[in-house]
Amino acid sequence: MPRLAVIGNLARDLVGDAPPRVGGGPFHAARALRVLSHPAVLAVKLGEEDRRPFIRRLIELGLPVHSRSSKTTATFSF
Repeated sequence: MPRLAVIGNLARDLVGDAPPRVGGGPFHAARALRVLSHPAVLAVKLGEEDRRPFIRRLIELGLPVHSRSSKTTATFSF
């Protein structure tokens, strides 16, 4: 099966009083690909302040991750 690349911006999700958590299309696609055991690579963009915790969460999903810095990370509040 050919490899798939998921490309996009990560998001910082704020839910209630909980600490910020990683979100956005690439993160949720990676979660689905992990369950499906489909080979893929992630190419993401995010703000420098979120790099360490968010990239760590992506790496924990077991897919190769390539990232670029942005001035900010999009934030969504629920």
